[in-house]
Amino acid sequence: MTVGYVNPEYGARRNIIGRSNTCSYVRVRSFKSLVEKIRSSLGRKTSGASPYVFWGGIAERFAHVDLYHFWNNIALWPCRKPYVTTFESSLPRAFPEGRLMDAGLKSLASEQCRHLIALSASARELQIQFDAAHGISDIVDDKISVLLPPQEVLVDDVMTPSKEGGGRVIFCGKDFFRKGGSEIVRALLKVREEFPVEAYLIGDYQHVDYASSWEVDNADEMRRAFEGNSSWLHHWDKMPNGEMLKLAKTCHVGLLPTRDDTFGYSVLEFQACGLPCITTDIGALPEVNNEEIGWLVSVPKGKARRADFSSVEKMRELSCLIEKGLVEKLREAFASPGTIQEKGLRSIENLKSHHSPEVFGRRLGEIYEEAL
Repeated sequence: MTVGYVNPEYGARRNIIGRSNTCSYVRVRSFKSLVEKIRSSLGRKTSGASPYVFWGGIAERFAHVDLYHFWNNIALWPCRKPYVTTFESSLPRAFPEGRLMDAGLKSLASEQCRHLIALSASARELQIQFDAAHGISDIVDDKISVLLPPQEVLVDDVMTPSKEGGGRVIFCGKDFFRKGGSEIVRALLKVREEFPVEAYLIGDYQHVDYASSWEVDNADEMRRAFEGNSSWLHHWDKMPNGEMLKLAKTCHVGLLPTRDDTFGYSVLEFQACGLPCITTDIGALPEVNNEEIGWLVSVPKGKARRADFSSVEKMRELSCLIEKGLVEKLREAFASPGTIQEKGLRSIENLKSHHSPEVFGRRLGEIYEEAL
């Protein structure tokens, strides 16, 4: 069996490419999508179509595959081969209402669309809500299943924190502010007055996005914090994944107090290194972290467990709540070194039970077989 994928992006590498040993994987290219990308890079007007589309037609003449496995994409006509797709939120993704959306709905309901793999129960809930709103529930909902990402355990044991309390913490998030970087810095400055702390933070604090646009002027605050506390508060804009994992293995607690996330892979990677994690309880995070294996900072949530970003005031309120909760959970963790060790061991067992690469690969192979 040969399975075609479109782009070797992180999500596809994590959940698709090479994950089943019952098939071979080959990259396929959608020529219309490639043309759209080239036009955009040249500053020329594009069709306005969603980038999350595989356009069939001429591409299929060169794609010698039995089926496609897409990441957040769907196929639009003409596409003759069956497809499955793994998605983070809902499908079709980033489609405007109108003719393109109608085509996307038709694709989801078609015979070619065999299976929709939700990255989490949270994503499945979003898709079901979308299907109901667009009148396709009867056809599409039965195609949906949840398959949590695989994660190999990377250590045999966990780091033992000092009996005096405190410890080493690590955070990794490209979108520094959205992932909770500024709240971490502010919380650590408070907690270090009570406990010895060493912190390793990886992320670009010069970048802002939809969940952090109001913090555009806070980069200087972060720079001063890092420069003024460089003996214990260490920062990198980015770091290769292998080096980050090596560093994580020397730490005690992982951090991802994010404001918004579809999943949060760094939590799985920290847990694989034996680190219990402190996270918020938005989106899919409660599916991979809880008070038995880590700590949850509870924040107000709306549809599909997402926080409210409707105004600057709401975003500021959310940030304050995360910072307050993070201080509380850090104090709780650092005051009980034994609990850190126990939760770290339970994190490893949870990965073995719910994120086994072998079990994931077998289930993926079954989905492929069912799709043909």
